[in-house]
Amino acid sequence: MRRRTALLTGLALAAGSLPALALGSVEALQAPVTFTSAALPTYQTNGIAWAVASAQGKVFVGGTFSKVRPPATAAGVNETTRTNLVVLDAATGSPTSCAPAVTGGSGTVRALAASPDGRTMYVGGSFSSIGGVGRSNIAAIDVASCTVVSTFKPSPSATVRAIKATTTKVFYGGDLTSVSGTARKYAAASGAVGQANEGALLSWAAQLSLNVRSINTKPDDSVVVIGGNFDTVNGVQSNRLVVVDSSTGTTNVKTYTGLQNERSVVNSIAVDSTGFYTGNDGTQGFDGREAY
Repeated sequence: MRRRTALLTGLALAAGSLPALALGSVEALQAPVTFTSAALPTYQTNGIAWAVASAQGKVFVGGTFSKVRPPATAAGVNETTRTNLVVLDAATGSPTSCAPAVTGGSGTVRALAASPDGRTMYVGGSFSSIGGVGRSNIAAIDVASCTVVSTFKPSPSATVRAIKATTTKVFYGGDLTSVSGTARKYAAASGAVGQANEGALLSWAAQLSLNVRSINTKPDDSVVVIGGNFDTVNGVQSNRLVVVDSSTGTTNVKTYTGLQNERSVVNSIAVDSTGFYTGNDGTQGFDGREAY
């Protein structure tokens, strides 16, 4: 394995703060694009934002909170109720009328992923209802109509912490050990919205020894990269990181042992045409970023 430290430009989510969204008019980004670390006025939450994803000019922010308020506004002043999920206008940064409350379970959103065509937003976490519709820990929202997709209801048994949506499949992982009563070891896949098998549990079944925190695919969707807290995958040692096939999940394409003694959890995975990048959280061990 070749491992090197990588500098990644990321987006930090802090308690009580949403991602930077400029207020006022915006223009499409065109090369050359320059990014800055300068603070921008943003809507605030009264809790933690765990996940962010965008589609169709809207920014979905999920977490553990009950209110949002305008920038430069004190806590408790001019607040708008949003229960663990807020949908913002990407141009103005203000909350839209789309406000599906996420409730039940631990009442938290931990993962968001848009479909490749941007029509669907997949929501994962610990909940039993979203927008007043019963759903267990994962759901799909039609972005245009802000309605819960009626036929997508896999029902994993515990918190969903990571989602990767492709055109035909939705890969997800977390603390789950079954989906609709069928055994799965911390990761599963269901048919994507718009497919004939929409929401159905697929045969893809990677076997991990402990929970999943991140999941992604190669650009051509031929393999799945999984990160988390585990030490074995499909009965073979692979510490916190593995690459498996996207058809069955039972073939280990690449295993890793470099994080075995580093007390490090892979919490995020980004992929491009050259490889993939991980964000690791270490306790008295490796805490940082790597490129593979």
